[in-house]
Amino acid sequence: MKKILLTCVFILVLTAAFSGCAKVAEENEKNNDIQATAITNFQECVDAGNPVMESYPRQCSANGKTFIEEISKPILPPNEPTDSNNTAASITEAEARVIAEANCIKGGEALGPGSYNPNSKTWWFDANLNATQPGCNPACVVYEETGETEINWRCTGLVLPEETES
Repeated sequence: MKKILLTCVFILVLTAAFSGCAKVAEENEKNNDIQATAITNFQECVDAGNPVMESYPRQCSANGKTFIEEISKPILPPNEPTDSNNTAASITEAEARVIAEANCIKGGEALGPGSYNPNSKTWWFDANLNATQPGCNPACVVYEETGETEINWRCTGLVLPEETES
């Protein structure tokens, strides 16, 4: 009697396990069919629960295809210069550098990386000039609106006296 009962329980467990597996397989196949036919753009890919790559713009992959997020208004990277209206500077750092090198730099001198000041609409480049003034850190300034340049000496006012030998 015990053997018959154990055999019945074993058969019931196997039947339940097989029917559960069959149901899961059927649902997976159904979901794959839906995903394969329904995904045509980035948002549908995301909504279907597919992984999204953290890139700019974001990308989502499904069924061997990659969908790229469409960006209506580009997001400026943190280093991209903007003015007070959050629009990009009218000249790029590379363009400003060309102007600065043509007007501020002579043979053997160099410019450091540029930085943009949105308040004055100017590009500033640290200038390594052959002739400097004590207590100063010169910069070549390029005015965005006019393209004019000037050397801003950025002097601190503190000049240490030179030591003389006695």
